[in-house]
Amino acid sequence: MDLSLYLITDSNGLSENEFYSRIEAALKAGVTMVQLREKELKDRDLYMRALKLKEICHRYNVPLIMNDFAGLVLAANLDGVHLGANDLPISKARELLGEGKIIGATAKTVEAAQAAEKDGADYFGIGAFFATDTKTDALVLTPAQIKEVTSSVSIPAVGIGGLDAENIDIIEGCNLKGVALSNAIMRSDDIEKTVKELKEKILRYRG
Repeated sequence: MDLSLYLITDSNGLSENEFYSRIEAALKAGVTMVQLREKELKDRDLYMRALKLKEICHRYNVPLIMNDFAGLVLAANLDGVHLGANDLPISKARELLGEGKIIGATAKTVEAAQAAEKDGADYFGIGAFFATDTKTDALVLTPAQIKEVTSSVSIPAVGIGGLDAENIDIIEGCNLKGVALSNAIMRSDDIEKTVKELKEKILRYRG
């Protein structure tokens, strides 16, 4: 599981073809994990999109993770699920999905990270580093707060929240294994250039 450059999808303002082509360009350039996060799609449309996206991701040997919906992971035979604080409990998701699937969690405190590890999460996301348009209610954490949380557990962590090629150096010393991004890639005018620059900097600054 390579968490170094983790793409969270956002199809807002994109045609279906543009959506897939942008993700494929990012995969070609070096994205290492993809999370399908499409809050506005109905279950059937989300399922169909997951099948198509899985085919593209697996062409590049990159796992596809579903945001929130563990049942769709089973239905579409995806590689795993990412669960927020209000989603299915991690322990129940592990029971449902088995040991072969990746389970990610969101944790902003030492207690939450330790609970996620205990319950069977494989990694967790932590942030936000900066306020973003995609999660307007996200609590912004300082690098020192993030390091305190990531250093309290043995499972790897990815930083999230407003990160891009211009500010990515803020992750240095935070004990992260990678960064999760959406707008910085999905809205880029030159995806190949953006991904390669991000990947180079992430590998330089991560723990």
